[in-house]
Amino acid sequence: MTVQRDQGVGSRTVEQSRVSVVPTKDTSGARQKGVVGRPRQQGKVYAMTQQEAEDAPDVITGTILICNVSADVLFDPGATHSFVSSNPLK
Repeated sequence: MTVQRDQGVGSRTVEQSRVSVVPTKDTSGARQKGVVGRPRQQGKVYAMTQQEAEDAPDVITGTILICNVSADVLFDPGATHSFVSSNPLK
């Protein structure tokens, strides 16, 4: 993911995101078990185009430092999760 938006006064930069998705076979959650007693949950992937990132005032993107490594991050106050890229920035 490489969507970035600078929230500073008068400046705004956005780069287009890139997301790869591998389709999985849909099976019943009742048959798949992860933690004992809990059905496995199917993951979801969300992507934003450059235009969507520019038009979404409630979504905040940026870069954070984790153990001295920069990473892209996407915060959506209306979502149940926030997202951090697994690829460190160089």
